[in-house]
Amino acid sequence: MPGSFHMNAKWNDRERVVELLFGGAGTGIQKIYPLGTMVENPPVEKNLTSNTIDPLTMALQLMNEMDRGEQCPGKFRVFDGRRRYDLNFSVGGSQVLDLNSSGIFSGSTQKCLMFITRISGFRKKVKSSRKQKKPHEFG
Repeated sequence: MPGSFHMNAKWNDRERVVELLFGGAGTGIQKIYPLGTMVENPPVEKNLTSNTIDPLTMALQLMNEMDRGEQCPGKFRVFDGRRRYDLNFSVGGSQVLDLNSSGIFSGSTQKCLMFITRISGFRKKVKSSRKQKKPHEFG
């Protein structure tokens, strides 16, 4: 389980900072800049952040589970300080990779499909002609 998460980034040429603490009482925001009232993301209600992990911990847990030879690991409850979402993974088949000069692995691989379920903190959808209902695939 994570102890803390720190993120410093730039979005639209503006600095963004998030510091989270994880513990027995749940996930707490230690620092957030700019405040939720100053950005396009609506704030996430505190009751939606319990039993969550940060994005980096999610990636590490995913790699650890896949390294142990487990199937695609199922669901992760993620909170990054501004958005709360679930990442759901399911088996997407297998593929054999050939050895080439840019790769470090060859052989049989397992593909996982990743679906995101938006829970809270996302901007209101802007109408777009783009449809993106397909899962992201990686392996």
